[in-house]
Amino acid sequence: MFRDHLDRLYALPGDGPLEMGTTFLNGVILPQLTQDAKALLEAPINREEIQEAIKQLKTSKTPGSDGIPADFYQKYVAIPAEKLLAVYREASARGRLSDSMREAWVAFIPKPDRDPRDPAAYRLLSLMNVNFKILSSILTAHLLLHLASFIHEDQCGFISHRSTMFNIRSLTHIHHTYSQWHEPVAFALLDVVSLYIDDVLAYVQHPESLISVLLKALGEFGECSGLRVSFRKSYLFPMGALVGDLTDALPMVGLQWGAGGLRYLVIRLAHTADECYDLKYGRVLEGLRTLGCTHVGYAGFCGSRSRHLYEAMEEQGM
Repeated sequence: MFRDHLDRLYALPGDGPLEMGTTFLNGVILPQLTQDAKALLEAPINREEIQEAIKQLKTSKTPGSDGIPADFYQKYVAIPAEKLLAVYREASARGRLSDSMREAWVAFIPKPDRDPRDPAAYRLLSLMNVNFKILSSILTAHLLLHLASFIHEDQCGFISHRSTMFNIRSLTHIHHTYSQWHEPVAFALLDVVSLYIDDVLAYVQHPESLISVLLKALGEFGECSGLRVSFRKSYLFPMGALVGDLTDALPMVGLQWGAGGLRYLVIRLAHTADECYDLKYGRVLEGLRTLGCTHVGYAGFCGSRSRHLYEAMEEQGM
């Protein structure tokens, strides 16, 4: 049962998804690399890059299937760097990575309160060999030089010099601006299952008609990319004066109804500005008094301290 689950999860796409992907992107104007950027990305890996990647490895980590930990590479930097340079050059010439860089040990970490006989009740942790991690680090460094110019500024994850704080500020600004609108508006918080994406937060005007268009587009993209929306964990959160008129749209889209509010990271939202203030700050102020905190700076509240505060409040049953 577990082997079948992994076979389905890691199955390689056939020609069909590739053809659908080409069709999906027809008519879309995609950004283009300059010739200088192409030259930098396609430049051969050199010994200095390998040595620098070895020095940046995190030590005391469980190794992959070859059993060689990062500590070994860091103790003898020059020797493995010379060997890896030959391996990477051969892989580039053949157009194929070696077997040791294409395999991984998969650890099953059980999720709480789930049936242990169900393969989907586990989080999967892939233990890759360090020689692949070094190559991945080098290629990532090349890509990061140009990645920000290709990815929309609203995408903050995995991009240098961007933070989820930007998304939180945008979310609260949009909510404050449009919560008093007399037109139906909503946030859609979608739990997306794919290789990299986790959550998608979309602001939708006239959701009674446009939310189905959004989900259809995601469905078509998912057919060629493997992306899918987990409706059980996705929410539609209405705002504005016509909140009650949107309830008829819920059965059509299959999303959960965020009637009691919406939580995104450490931010809690309600339908109106007054409700939002009570929801966000009332509980926090009560928690500060209970925990004996005299003050919390704005930057500290918006950063990691706010998360610790919420965790402490949860422990107190608040």
